[in-house]
Amino acid sequence: MLKEKNNLNFEPQSSVLQELQWRGFIKQCTHIHALDDLCKNGKITLYSGYDLSANSLHVGNLMTLMMCRIFKKHGHNVIALLGGATTKISDPSGRDEARKPLTDEQIASNLLGIKQNFHQILGNDIKVVNNYDWLSKKGFLEMLGEVGTHFSINRMIKMDSVESRLSREQSMTFLEFNYMIFQGYDFYHLAKEYNCILQVGGSDQWGNMLQGVELSSSILGQEVFVLTCPLITRADGTKMGKSINGAVWLSKEKLSHFEYFQYFRNIADADVPKCLRFFTELPMEEIHKLEKLQGKEVNEAKKALAFEATKIVHGETLANEALQSAVAIHEHSSNNAAMEEVFVQASNILDVLVEAGLAQSRGEGKKLISQGAIWLDGLKCEDITTIMQDSVIKKGKKLVRVIIKQ
Repeated sequence: MLKEKNNLNFEPQSSVLQELQWRGFIKQCTHIHALDDLCKNGKITLYSGYDLSANSLHVGNLMTLMMCRIFKKHGHNVIALLGGATTKISDPSGRDEARKPLTDEQIASNLLGIKQNFHQILGNDIKVVNNYDWLSKKGFLEMLGEVGTHFSINRMIKMDSVESRLSREQSMTFLEFNYMIFQGYDFYHLAKEYNCILQVGGSDQWGNMLQGVELSSSILGQEVFVLTCPLITRADGTKMGKSINGAVWLSKEKLSHFEYFQYFRNIADADVPKCLRFFTELPMEEIHKLEKLQGKEVNEAKKALAFEATKIVHGETLANEALQSAVAIHEHSSNNAAMEEVFVQASNILDVLVEAGLAQSRGEGKKLISQGAIWLDGLKCEDITTIMQDSVIKKGKKLVRVIIKQ
C-alpha cells in the first residue's frame, strides 16, 4: 500500500486538494496523485464516520467536518456516516481499556444530537447514513464468509491501535479487535452502494482506514482512497479542544455559542494561524494578513477567528451575539468591573437578576431597571418582560455577569 505524506513538493492540480493543502489538512493519503486527478476531472463521493459515544461532536471532530465542508464547497458529494453499530463495539484507538457499553436508548439519543451537528455544519443537502442499517443484518457466519479471508491477522496485530495496547500489557477484547473489520466493511459497503471512493479521517485512524481500501480493492476491484488530517494540538504540543468546563462541544445545548466564541478568542497567540486555517473559511490573502499581526494587534486576529469559527458552527446571528457580548466584556474589564460567568435556568430578566445575584428579589430587579441601572450587552435595559439569552449584564458601574443559559 502506497503511503504518501503531505510535502511541499507535491503541487495539487485540483482546486479542492489545493485548498486542503494550503490550509494544512493533508497529513497522509493513499495514491494522492491519482486522487488529485479524479478530483480535477470530475466530482467524487467521499465520507467521514463518527461513532455515537456522546450526544454532540466536539472541536476535535470539527477537523474532518471542515474537510468535508471544503470538498462540498468544491462541488463534491459528501456522506456523513453515523456509527450506530460500531458504537456498540468501541474504537480501541488511543485507549487502555474498553469504553463502557451504551444502551440502545443512549445511542439513539446521541444519534439525534450528532445528526444535528452534521446539518449545522454541512447543510441539509448531504446524505446521512447509519452503519447499523447494514451491519445489523449480517450474521456472524455470513460476515466471516464475505470478508474473513481478506483480513490478515499478521497485519491487524501490527496496527497502532492494537500494538500500542498490547505493548502496554493492557488486554483487548475480541470485540474491540474486530472494530477495524467493521470500519473496513463500512467503506466497502459505501463504495459498492454509492460509488464512494474516499474516506477522510484523523491520522490516528490511518490503520483502520486502510482496511477499507484493501477490502474494496480485493472484492470490488475498485481503487478507493483515504486521506487523513493531523490531530489538532496547541503550539505547546498538548491536545486542543478542552475548555474550563470540559470538551469544546459543537452543540449549543452543551456549550453556548458565547462560550464557543470565547474559547477561540482566548487561545494562545501561537495557535492563531493554524486555527484561522482549520476553523474558518477566510480566503488565503486575508489569513496571511491576520497571521502577520504582532503584539496587541493579535487580538484583532483572535476576534476574526472567534467570529468566523462561531459562524460556521452556530450561524451568523449567534456569532454576532457572541461578538457583541465579547465587546461588552472588553469594555467592562477595561473599567475594572468585577466579572464572573453565571449559569442560569431562568428566562425573564427579573428572575435572571435574582438568580445571578444582582438583585435580592424581583421587586428590587424592577426598581433597578426603572432607575436605568441594568445594561444588557452594552445597551440599557428598559423592559421588565425581557426574555434572556446568553448575555452580559452590567449592574451600575462595577458588577458584571456573563449570563449563560442552561
